[in-house]
Amino acid sequence: MYKSNVVGIDRKLLAVETETGGVFSVADSFGVPVITVRGICDYADGNKNKLEEATGGATRTIAADNAMSFMALQLRNPQFKKFIQQRRDAIDGRAILAARKQAELDLVPNALNLLKDEVHSQLSKLSPEYQGKPAGYRLPLPRVRPSATNATISPSTQAFDPFDILEASARHRSALISVPKNYPDNGLPWIVAGELSLIEINGRQAVPVVINGDLIKPPSGTFQSQTVVDLSALNGRTDARPVFVIYDYPEGSKSRNDQLQAEQDRYEEAHFVFISKNKAATTDRTSLHLAVGAERFDLCEISFAELSFFFQRTFKLADQQASVIALRMQDMFEKFELNAHPTYFAGLSFEVLASLLKANRRAELLQLAVGGFLSFVVAGDEDRIVLSRTTREQFLRKLAFRIEVSGEEFTRPQLIDFVEKFAEERDFEIDSILFIKAFQDKGIIHFENSKVQISLPFISSYLLAAELKDNPQDALMYFNLDSDYFDFPTFDIYCELSTGGELSAKISKRLSEVIDIYNDGRPNQHILLTNDIRPVLVDHPRRFASLEEQIRNAVRDVIDDRPNSVEKQRIIDIASRVETSAREAQKEAEQEVDSGDNYQDIRRLVRIWTIAIVSLGSGSEQLGRSAKRELAELVVRAGSVILDASLRVFPSARFEALKAELKADENVRSSFGIGEDEAIDEEKRELLGALVDAYEFSLLGFPMRAVFEQLGNFAGQSVLRASVANVQSDNMMEQLVARIWAAEIDAVSERSSLLAAINALPPVPFLRHSLSTYFMTRVFWNHWEPANRLALLDAAEEALKPLSNGFDKGRLKRMVSGAGADKD
Repeated sequence: MYKSNVVGIDRKLLAVETETGGVFSVADSFGVPVITVRGICDYADGNKNKLEEATGGATRTIAADNAMSFMALQLRNPQFKKFIQQRRDAIDGRAILAARKQAELDLVPNALNLLKDEVHSQLSKLSPEYQGKPAGYRLPLPRVRPSATNATISPSTQAFDPFDILEASARHRSALISVPKNYPDNGLPWIVAGELSLIEINGRQAVPVVINGDLIKPPSGTFQSQTVVDLSALNGRTDARPVFVIYDYPEGSKSRNDQLQAEQDRYEEAHFVFISKNKAATTDRTSLHLAVGAERFDLCEISFAELSFFFQRTFKLADQQASVIALRMQDMFEKFELNAHPTYFAGLSFEVLASLLKANRRAELLQLAVGGFLSFVVAGDEDRIVLSRTTREQFLRKLAFRIEVSGEEFTRPQLIDFVEKFAEERDFEIDSILFIKAFQDKGIIHFENSKVQISLPFISSYLLAAELKDNPQDALMYFNLDSDYFDFPTFDIYCELSTGGELSAKISKRLSEVIDIYNDGRPNQHILLTNDIRPVLVDHPRRFASLEEQIRNAVRDVIDDRPNSVEKQRIIDIASRVETSAREAQKEAEQEVDSGDNYQDIRRLVRIWTIAIVSLGSGSEQLGRSAKRELAELVVRAGSVILDASLRVFPSARFEALKAELKADENVRSSFGIGEDEAIDEEKRELLGALVDAYEFSLLGFPMRAVFEQLGNFAGQSVLRASVANVQSDNMMEQLVARIWAAEIDAVSERSSLLAAINALPPVPFLRHSLSTYFMTRVFWNHWEPANRLALLDAAEEALKPLSNGFDKGRLKRMVSGAGADKD
């Protein structure tokens, strides 16, 4: 048995050492290395004494001399001596310290190298325009602008022009970037991370770490679990700053929000960039916004210069020709509420690109873009039997349906089997592996956690919408109106492709039901028509104007580096801290009501209302007259209810308590650097209170901004004007909502009816101030035709008339007409 075991280890084994086995056993238990140097003088079998007999007893002496000679030579061997020194250093601990020091030096470079590899790997899978590019290739980066729905103490502290996304990430510890639901590139988190790795933040090297938000969940869903980088060591460094780029975070879950907050607290030196698709209800996005304490930004289009360069590089065009194409593309995409993006054109020939310019509907644009991608796939297919792009689209439609509707998952073997069945049904003799490879090589599909995924969201949404159009009963099942995970991007395209009569009727019925559920027991009078909401600054507009002017001057002094800029910077910093404290107060209040039945009713109402708006907007050319008018009337009713519901749960008491806390002596001294033996200037105390009042006033206006902007942005198509204009109501607030919505579509035509609806309102200061502010914002940031802008300017003036407040309308008219002053 022993012999067979030894032979089993190695048949060429020449000798066996047994005497020092015990030494090895004990040494191994203490982690001490041991070697045996031994001279061999006999056989380990029946001839054991044969050598001894043949040499007259000299074998043992020779063996001993050999062992000692070997050992003596080793003690002079540089490699052996180096090993002994390494062992001695290890025992002394010096090697460990040296290794730690080197690891510390290598931490940032290694983290950046890991990121570079990850960025290259992910973009190769997710971004078609990156296909075949070398590691480090830089893709165009979209810009951002501060969200118009941000609550702020003073708009003067914010610039609303688009600017670099890296600037937003560096300027704010937490930045929440809202990405349009139809944004075509899933590679955005890695594009942002790759660019962040090239900058410094406040003198420290930015070290981005991309985090899958869907994996952030208690108890084990930590940031550290998603990376091999030592995040704790990175967080404590003075030469680096971790930047967590978080995507696909599921909004609306309190337990997840708590886990996320704990992670933010753990890495106090880090910055956080949240990339959030606009597919959740307004209340869910607000929940995330408050949970992370982030400044909210809206993703903007890629700049004209970047887009022009892309066309020049991709299609080998001359500079002037690329500029013309870029300009035409931007104009055409803006017309259909899409931003021109390189992903749409990565697989197109120049001829297809030219035809794309002639398309007249968004779904047709997507259809052409999908066709262009699939032409790219056909061209690269290595099989001897090459299927057309139409057949490939049919395959992808069925795959998208099985994944999204049937909830199936496909590993590579299962996908091969799916392809083979597809081919068998059509009697195709194709190579299934090459068929799949053609899609994968061009970035149409990729495998994530061993499961196939369609890489580009706009392709996935289009394919699924097209398949559901041909299967209306499946569409009724898939578009579950009560699901928190409603697929808005696919629904958006589906509504444009399909008449969806039965689904439209279902939406109308459900929206009517949730309106009735909330209205049951609600006060008869709308809260906005009363003085129940009366923030302090409504009664002191001059104080608000003075505060805004003070902050505006402070910002300008700091920018211009004037002599008093240090003191002015203190004011700006205080304003920022007050906003942070106010957000915390709002978040705490949100958490208190989050589980209440009333709050859940509001969330349900907002979701169904949003679905109805998308149905109307995207289906504006598909729905029939009666369906559109019924939906429009219900959307108006629901919009009024949402405004009332949102404002009734506003935590005014929280802000009163916060104001008292901030005005306390201890905080005033801390904020302004006042010593214990110095008297407190009461104006400074009042400034802190006024800042809280300003933020409260702005935050109270959020529901109105959100509701009206949602109507204008998602259901502002000109073909809806007749349907919306038809909505007439004896309810004063519903009539106002309908008239504002109609004016968002065509302010010139609706000017008289809008002014009449405003004139009929009671002289409630908060409502009228908020309306005027909303109209002014839309004039400068959303409407471009001078006639429409002037009509909305009239509405802003009408809102303020009963309050004996006004503005320099002549100056504003000159600005709108392009005849003079700047926007300040």
